[in-house]
Amino acid sequence: MGTHEQHLLLHGYQPKFAELWNPEFLAFVVLLGVAYFLLIGPWRKRFVNAEPVSVGKQITFITALLTLYVAMGSPLYFYGHVSFTLHMTQQSLLLMIFPPLFVLGLPAWFLRAILEPAAVRKWFDHLTKPLISLFMFNLFFSVYHIPLVLDFVMQYHGVHIAYKLLLLVTAFMIWWHIICPLPELQRIKNVKLMGYIFAAGVLMTPACALIIFASQLVYESYSYGPQLFAILPILDDQQLGGVVMKMVQETAYGVGLWHVFSKWYREENPTTGIDEIDPLESFEPMEQRKELTIVPTSGRL
Repeated sequence: MGTHEQHLLLHGYQPKFAELWNPEFLAFVVLLGVAYFLLIGPWRKRFVNAEPVSVGKQITFITALLTLYVAMGSPLYFYGHVSFTLHMTQQSLLLMIFPPLFVLGLPAWFLRAILEPAAVRKWFDHLTKPLISLFMFNLFFSVYHIPLVLDFVMQYHGVHIAYKLLLLVTAFMIWWHIICPLPELQRIKNVKLMGYIFAAGVLMTPACALIIFASQLVYESYSYGPQLFAILPILDDQQLGGVVMKMVQETAYGVGLWHVFSKWYREENPTTGIDEIDPLESFEPMEQRKELTIVPTSGRL
């Protein structure tokens, strides 16, 4: 079968600059950046309680835009139709890295303004119910990696883009709960949120395991890709793609877990920094702890 890009390269086609670097998508990303700086600059006074945006937030948003362009506008996108490993690298950037950076880079006052209309808030509340978000993202992610589905999607550019948008929207839904920037909209937190993140990682495992532990080629769409690079055998390329996706997912969710835990600790111990936790304290012998807490009641022992 193979993808359109694979057939072109097999016949000696040399991809053009526009096919590798996608100037149209670059222009779209640049416009997003310009709109962002207009929003936090001259347009900020139009919003209620619009505080200045920190440099850290600005860097986070720009990093998100760079991640988006690398995933969808750089040669990674073109060659992601040739190598399954590159395809999964692109998926990892788009679904695990871009959404949290994008949300964290937006000012809270802008998000509140967007969600202020009653109709918008109603739909948002329905779509971002924790279980719905968890179910929808993992359902569409798992269905996408069913061999018949992925092979079909990869043959049609429009269908491929539409499904990627669907995955991206549902990825935003699940990441919203993990890094929610608006405390008043935080539906789950602390231990429940840590369990939520753990469940999200577990639900992604079957799709990744199907790819990693397969003993034969799963996707016909990538039956020619690795031969063009002469670096990896087809099966190794497929398995490495699954490993890349799982590693990036585990890392991203691991950072999310640390974020939730540190936030929870600061709330419970407002006068103690997260770096002041003594990991060895809980391992001290009980007798030693009692000795350290004995205080004489008088001047005589």
